[in-house]
Amino acid sequence: MEFLSEHTIKKSAMRFFKTHYKYRDRIGETTAQIDMTTPEGIIIDGFYRFRSDRNQTFIASFEATSQHSIHEIKYKIRKEKLIWESFSFALLFFTIIFSILYLNKNIVFGREYLFVAILIVIISIASLFFLFRLILPYFSAYRQIYALEQFKLYQANEQWVAIGEDVFYNVEDKYFLELKRQCVINGFGLMIISDDAEVRKVITPSHKPLHKNRQRRTFLDNFNINKNVENYTEMLISPEKWEKEGRFKFDYRLHLTLILLCLTILTAFFWKEAQKTKVNSGNDNKYKRQLEKLKEDLKKEGNFYIIEDGYVIDYKGLVQDYDLNHLQVDNYEVDWYKKYQQDSLFEALLDPSIADKNALIDSLNELLAKDSIIIKKRNQISTTPKPRSKANSNANNLKWCKDQYFGNRTFYMLKDGVYKDRKTAEFRVSQINKASSMAGIVKGGCFKELKPYYVVYVDVLYHNEERAKAALPYFNELLKFKGYSSGELELVHISPKYN
Repeated sequence: MEFLSEHTIKKSAMRFFKTHYKYRDRIGETTAQIDMTTPEGIIIDGFYRFRSDRNQTFIASFEATSQHSIHEIKYKIRKEKLIWESFSFALLFFTIIFSILYLNKNIVFGREYLFVAILIVIISIASLFFLFRLILPYFSAYRQIYALEQFKLYQANEQWVAIGEDVFYNVEDKYFLELKRQCVINGFGLMIISDDAEVRKVITPSHKPLHKNRQRRTFLDNFNINKNVENYTEMLISPEKWEKEGRFKFDYRLHLTLILLCLTILTAFFWKEAQKTKVNSGNDNKYKRQLEKLKEDLKKEGNFYIIEDGYVIDYKGLVQDYDLNHLQVDNYEVDWYKKYQQDSLFEALLDPSIADKNALIDSLNELLAKDSIIIKKRNQISTTPKPRSKANSNANNLKWCKDQYFGNRTFYMLKDGVYKDRKTAEFRVSQINKASSMAGIVKGGCFKELKPYYVVYVDVLYHNEERAKAALPYFNELLKFKGYSSGELELVHISPKYN
C-alpha cells in the first residue's frame, strides 16, 4: 500500500495557507516557503509570512507528518518529569499530612520507636510515589508530542499540524485523540490531507498565542544555511537527536528545592523525637497482667505481716497478758501500759457479775509487785475492795490519749499489722515508705476496738468511711506491686476510749 508522502502533504498545506490567508490585510511582499530552519536547528516544514502593517509581521507555520514520520505526532511519556514530580508530590503530600498529625500530637513515637517510624515513612513515601507514577501519565502535561513541543520554541501567530489521512486509520486512536486534545489546549491548528490532496480543517488555531514569552527566531532556507550551522545536519535528519541535545530537557531545580525543604522539615521532627527520653506510658491492661503474674509468685499469707521470725505475734482472736519485762520501750510507755492493766483489773473487781475475785486479786498483786511507783497500793487491796471512781483511775492515761488523738473523733484506718514492740513497728513503717506510701503507728490501748499493742496503719487516719473504702484497694495493689505486701489490708473502725 502506498502512503501519502511528506512532500505531498507539505505542498497541499502550503496551498491551503495561500487560500486561507488570502484576504488578510498586508503590506508588501508575502513569503511562502517549504523547509525552513533556524541557526539553532529548529525545523519548520512550512513557513508563511507577510507584514500586516508597518509595525506588525504575521507569521504562520505548519508541521507536516506522513506515515513514515508518525513518531513526530505520537506522544511519549516524559519520564524525567514524571519521576521528579511523582517523588516531589509524594514527599510534599506526606510531609503536609505528617506535620498536621505531629503538631496535633496524634503521632508520638519517641526514641525507642525511631527506627520503626523511619521505616514507615520510607514505605509511605515509596507507596505514594508509585501511586502518582501510575496516575500522572494520564495527564497531557506528561505526554510529549515532538511536533507540538517544537512549536513552543519559536514565536508565530498561528501554527498548524498537517497530517495525511492515512496516518491514523482509527479516529478513536489514543494517539490521535491526544493530538487533538493538546492542539486545543495549546491553541494549535490541525488539518488532514486526503488522498486526492484536499485539505480538511479539524481544529482552527487560536488567534492569540496561548504561550507567551516565546523567542523570536531567524528563519533560513535549508539550501542557504551557512557553514556556521553545518553541525545541525544530524538534527535535521534525526529528530531523536533533539532530545540528546537537551532541547526539551526538564528543569528540575524547583522540584529539588521542594524535596530538600520537605526532607528538612521531616528531619527536624525526627530529631526532636530522638532527643526525648524513654517514657513508659500507662497501660491498664498491661498493669493488671503484671499484677496477676506477681500474685502467682507471692505466697499467700494472713491478715498480719511477718517481718522477722523473732517478732511474730501468734494472734488467734484472743490476746493474752504479756510480761512487761520483755517489752523494750521507754519508761513512759511502760508506766502507761502498767496503769492501763491496773485500771482494767480494778474495773473487773468492781464488776458484780464476776464471782471469783481471788484470781483477779492475785493478778493485780503480781502486776503491782513489778511497779515500784505504786507498790504501796499492795496493802490497800483486800478481798472486798472498796468502790472507786472510774474517772479518777483512768484520768491521767485517757488525758494522754485524748491529747495524742485529737479529742473525741472517730477514725477509719487501713490496718497493716499488730506488733509487740515499737522498733518492729517502726521497721514496718519504713518498709511501707519504700513502697511510696505513708504509714503510721497507733497505741491500741487508746481505742476500744484495739488490743494494747503497736498497730501499724497505711496512709492516714480517715474521718470518712467512704474515703477509706475507696483507698483500700489502691494501697493493696500498690504494696503488692512494689513487693512489700504479704496479705490484704484491713479496714478497721476505731473510736477512742474517752468518748
